[in-house]
Amino acid sequence: MLKASEIGHTHEQPLPSGALLAYGAPAVPLQVLLTPLLIFLPTFYATELGLGLASVGILFLLARAWDALTDPFIGALSDRTRSRIGRRKPWIIAGTPLLIIASYFVLVPSPDMTLPKAVLLIGVFYVFWTMIFIPYQSWGAEIQSGYEERTRAAGFREGGAVLGVLVGIGIPLLLIDPVAEPARNLIWPDGLGLDASLRSLHFVIFVTFATLLPIATTFSCIFVPDTMPKQLSRYPWKQTATILVRNKPFQRLFAGYFIAQLGFLAFLSVVQLLITRALEIEAFLFLIFLQNIVAILAVPIWLKIADRFGKRQAYCASLLIISIGFFALALIQPGHLSMAVAVFLFNGLGSSGKLILPASIAADTVDYDTLKTGVREAGSHLALLNMANKATFAISIGATFVALSITGFDPASSENSRASINGMLIVGTLIPALLVLSGMVIMWGYPLSKRRHHVIHRRLERLALRAQANA
Repeated sequence: MLKASEIGHTHEQPLPSGALLAYGAPAVPLQVLLTPLLIFLPTFYATELGLGLASVGILFLLARAWDALTDPFIGALSDRTRSRIGRRKPWIIAGTPLLIIASYFVLVPSPDMTLPKAVLLIGVFYVFWTMIFIPYQSWGAEIQSGYEERTRAAGFREGGAVLGVLVGIGIPLLLIDPVAEPARNLIWPDGLGLDASLRSLHFVIFVTFATLLPIATTFSCIFVPDTMPKQLSRYPWKQTATILVRNKPFQRLFAGYFIAQLGFLAFLSVVQLLITRALEIEAFLFLIFLQNIVAILAVPIWLKIADRFGKRQAYCASLLIISIGFFALALIQPGHLSMAVAVFLFNGLGSSGKLILPASIAADTVDYDTLKTGVREAGSHLALLNMANKATFAISIGATFVALSITGFDPASSENSRASINGMLIVGTLIPALLVLSGMVIMWGYPLSKRRHHVIHRRLERLALRAQANA
């Protein structure tokens, strides 16, 4: 039976911009931390710690697989949490100090690090990461209930995430990248007192993250409501396990997102090699930095597009832009920095929409599921979507590097044949573009339009009022 306490617990009045800014704040330090994990940490563990490329590949594959497995479990626990301050805040508050401690040992490990110790540390780290990230993302699906308002909340969160990427890339760009040497000498003419090693870079990133995260989570927990049903229904765990089967709109989103993300992350896994080897451009971090500047500036544009034309159309448009950018990158002649800048700026526009819209779409599918089952499992839905992201990350790295080895490309060599370079372009741009396009085609059949969601929302409101009257 559908209960009022399970339906009407989202925040019905649109939140002011200040509260949404507070909600988006934790995304900044979280992304500051995530950036080195994706770009620098594998190389650091393989080279400076001497663990070797093969061992590090296995390490991060296992770590991401473990991380993906913990997502649904913590999401379901978060859905079932009872406290005076809500369902999501206790996890974020508890996870903040734990993640800071774990991140220090991962980013600044002891020189005598061994593979078993690394597996243990990174495994623990990802548990604490999930403790914050899954409840935090699920919280965004509940602080607003309207179709447009949810996209706006997601926009503030993902805008914060892009800002975090800018900080995470800006730190190494300023500290160690040759492109920024004139600015570095102007700001610190006597030097920073740091060597240009990855260990020093990781320490600076850790200090930045450890300073910002407690401030951001405190700000968020004080100013953003975390409303909760007065009584949570006791529903079996097997109901959570059937989300992908029973929720057809979420099933469509999951499939389209999985395929598109597989292509996007396959590109990211080799983007440094593409820029430095295929395009013969050294300004790798500079190009990524520019792309993310456009991404953060484009957030309001995508909010308006989603409001005007619908989330499905906006998400598909962002995927089309990304795929065109990948195709264009394969056509750039070596050494043409201006063309590379234009393509990465173009991709920044698409990546902004790709970041904002999936979680907002997922929140709408939660309403559909709530209408069918009488239970709101936002945490479990968002956990499954996040699990897809992590699974594609692990698959894309493994498949892309195996494919690169088949082409004969040798990343350790400065002299690769034209055939191997062309093979890398196919693996790193053309195949990812086709995967992103395939995800777009799948998402085009997503059934929950703006009009249909409004119908679902009105039904939920009527059922909630009826249940309250009968209580």
